[in-house]
Amino acid sequence: MAKKEQKKNLDMPLIILVLAGIAILGGIIVYASLNSPKDANNSNDSTNKKTEETAESNDPETATDKLGPNEVKITAANFKSEVEDYKGVVLVDVYASWCPHCQKLAPVITEIADDYKGKVKVGKLDANNQKPEVKANFDFAVAKGLQGYPTVWIYKDGQKVEEFSGEKEKDEIKALLEKYL
Repeated sequence: MAKKEQKKNLDMPLIILVLAGIAILGGIIVYASLNSPKDANNSNDSTNKKTEETAESNDPETATDKLGPNEVKITAANFKSEVEDYKGVVLVDVYASWCPHCQKLAPVITEIADDYKGKVKVGKLDANNQKPEVKANFDFAVAKGLQGYPTVWIYKDGQKVEEFSGEKEKDEIKALLEKYL
């Protein structure tokens, strides 16, 4: 009887170990299936949505890249003429299209450009470190102090007077601009 009970005591940890292994393996399989490329004809809605999101992020021009009617494109090549030589207030949105915070801030910047039309020049500087075609912009922005996305620089008469990184509410940005108008 003692030998039978001893065997029973050894079986329990073994069963637990096997079950844990199965659970871990199952988790790995689920994770791998969620993160692997899917067939384009798959009718699973969440898969199709994920595929659409991926296609959007690979799109060369995203919402962050599009200029509103009152925004100008800033580059390393035109920064001096568009910003440093400008008499007045300039807001420069330094962004990368893959950055979710940049994507959230983009419509706010466009609204500010519309609200301050004729008072503040609003420009967008694509400093996407993953796009070879704008590498010069990225290198330029880093040399100017870029440490993260999004970064907003405010210039007055060619001198940087304000800078912030990350998202801000529209009213907070407007308050910063008002100090220099």
